[in-house]
Amino acid sequence: MKDIWLNESGNFVVDATGDLRVAENMDMDLQTVSFRIKTENGELILHPEIGTSLAALIGQPLTPENLRLGEFLIRESLTFDGTINDSLLSVKGVPLSSTSCLFIIEIVGEDLKREFALTIPFDMLYGINLDDINAVGSTSIHGS
Repeated sequence: MKDIWLNESGNFVVDATGDLRVAENMDMDLQTVSFRIKTENGELILHPEIGTSLAALIGQPLTPENLRLGEFLIRESLTFDGTINDSLLSVKGVPLSSTSCLFIIEIVGEDLKREFALTIPFDMLYGINLDDINAVGSTSIHGS
């Protein structure tokens, strides 16, 4: 699969030849995951089912139950339509302080040769800082 590459701000990216940069395979998965996490359910008028409902956690205490709810909301937003295969996805919430946590999303490619991880900092008072979503790896597991 291929798609047009978008930067962190959602703008088109041009390659060295002046053409639009194309996202393929794992890069496309990374872009899709980042987009869905940054988008609230209902925000896209033509696709209100796309996105996650992490805003529901804002103002709630950081408890193990709310960490699990955040993990569930992220997993559901990525797998409900088959975009990401549930068996290839790992979502883990890690508390950082009394009001903030980190959601770590890992996906291993179906060929089991490439993987990537995203870190999603989340503050229970303010939500996601969109500038702090980072890909922490897009690597080859088996040297391919």
